[in-house]
Amino acid sequence: MSYYIGGHRVLTRAELGLRPPRSQRKLTGYVGNVAHHTTGKQLGADLNDDWWRNIQNFHMDTQGWADIGYNFGICSDGTIFEGRGFGIRGAHAGKVTTGVVARNSNTHGFALLGDGSQVFNESIASAYLALHLAAGGGKMWGHRDLKATACPGNKIEAWIKAGMPLSTQPEEVVMLAYDHEQLRIHLGNPEDDRAKKAKAEIAAVCSKYGKACIAAATQPDSWMEWDGKKI
Repeated sequence: MSYYIGGHRVLTRAELGLRPPRSQRKLTGYVGNVAHHTTGKQLGADLNDDWWRNIQNFHMDTQGWADIGYNFGICSDGTIFEGRGFGIRGAHAGKVTTGVVARNSNTHGFALLGDGSQVFNESIASAYLALHLAAGGGKMWGHRDLKATACPGNKIEAWIKAGMPLSTQPEEVVMLAYDHEQLRIHLGNPEDDRAKKAKAEIAAVCSKYGKACIAAATQPDSWMEWDGKKI
């Protein structure tokens, strides 16, 4: 069943019809994430599921990998596709330039289904950032920072170098992953200790990412109640 990260719908492996992985290994010493693109024409989420399955088939049957190489995919409308998921080692940043550290073991790989030099919009940017924050933040690399490649495309690479800004203003309701609970905080709620801590965390996120004041969210039906209001 689909769920949400930072307001973006995430389609599960089952919904996408992915094959089971042959094996899995966990990430070790997580340090951040790597942005990729698949190249090709960008399509709506309802048309990209075949593409995502074909990528998995290529990675498993031709490359000989255990699963699709990426942890998540991103559609041009901001819909997110599950790949290996969080906390699982991918196959996306292993072969690197001499002197550059391989990053399969300690990063996630997030891939735009399309060409990051051609089209890059607010929905794509927001999905990348939501996944990055949900994964734990840290450094975001473009794939080309780790090897000689055009990936993730000029527009995505430029966005990363600019600090991953979003053009939209922060909303009054801010998604926040806080204290191991997924909270939806309304900034007008009473100033109890939890509100103060949450607002401090929000301020830190806004300071780091400018107008990109979003963090990891979860399924809407799991949002908590506070004073009779959804938070």
